[in-house]
Amino acid sequence: MNTENRRASPRTIAALILLSLASSRCASCVGHAVHPDAVKHNDVGNEYLRQGRCVEAEERFRLSLEYGENFEHPHNGLGMVAMLCNNDLDRAAQHFKDALTVNPDFAEAHNNLGVTFIKRDPPVYNQACEEFKAAVEIDPANLNGRENFGFCLMRRGIIEGDKDPEARKEYFREAKSQLIRLIELSPDNFNAHHHMGLMALVDKQYEIAEQGFGRCLEIDRENPVCCYNLGNVYLSTARCDEAIQSYICALRAGPQSEVAIDSRTNLGTAYELCAKKDGAIKNFLDRIKSDPGNPAHHFDLGSIYADKGLLEQAVNEWENSTKLDPLYCSAYYEVAMVANKNLDSAKTIDRCKQFVACVGERKDGPAQWADKAEQCKSLVKKLEME
Repeated sequence: MNTENRRASPRTIAALILLSLASSRCASCVGHAVHPDAVKHNDVGNEYLRQGRCVEAEERFRLSLEYGENFEHPHNGLGMVAMLCNNDLDRAAQHFKDALTVNPDFAEAHNNLGVTFIKRDPPVYNQACEEFKAAVEIDPANLNGRENFGFCLMRRGIIEGDKDPEARKEYFREAKSQLIRLIELSPDNFNAHHHMGLMALVDKQYEIAEQGFGRCLEIDRENPVCCYNLGNVYLSTARCDEAIQSYICALRAGPQSEVAIDSRTNLGTAYELCAKKDGAIKNFLDRIKSDPGNPAHHFDLGSIYADKGLLEQAVNEWENSTKLDPLYCSAYYEVAMVANKNLDSAKTIDRCKQFVACVGERKDGPAQWADKAEQCKSLVKKLEME
């Protein structure tokens, strides 16, 4: 069985690329007068764009330009509309170039032009990196540009490093330099921690990779990409139980997302690895590998663990069931009973309340749910009085 680490795909990671919607207070305007009404219309256009009102945003930016073409910000705004609303990369790139014609030192437009190169199929990383680099050199405080620059260097290292390991080493060195600076400027930037972890994973530095993805998840608890790559660390180091938990987390990205599709594949591998350690779950292997997102399979596996006295693993699988389907009521009950047995009153109360609420919402469960719900209500009442 191949448990070699899987890298997140370019499409998964490219979703992290950031655009810059600039303020129009003319901090970056070059020695030219701008009519105050042009500034006002541009500001309204920015606000419309933040609200997703694309048509109104575009017309406000065009109103701004009626006062003169020598105002870079509405050109940038029109580029944002073209990219975000119409997915027209060519038109977006032209608008960003128009902004740079007015002001070559407009950092936000350099960053956004770089994004148009990243979003090409295939991405044009060399030109993208040049634009991100320009954004950072013009404005060292441009966090979006710095994050994108670090990402772009990392991607070049991953792709070109397959043919030239020395090139990978140099790109990674430059990427880490930018990302460390970004973390110094913005310690809670989870993407920066993810990228640091991904480079370590590619280099098989698993302890460092685990730290990077772990820090990402401390900041953004259910980040699916960080969950997925942390699962890859665990899978690469034969820690199947931890890998399973991480891939379950990654499935929350949505069943058709690329990260969820890859997670289902790797989840099957993780279960196979666990099965080799414990033959008792062999019977569930085929079902889980073919349909790892099915909460019933995880619930049944939890029951197998419980029968073997492996209550920690059982609880993990039952919790997985409710993560995949919050209305998988029986799992709440089973976790509550284990918590009560372990004298964990807080968890018993919490899971019993969740079970009762779940039964009330489902209304189509088996008859014994009513008895179990009453049992939970009595247990909650008793524990809350203690």
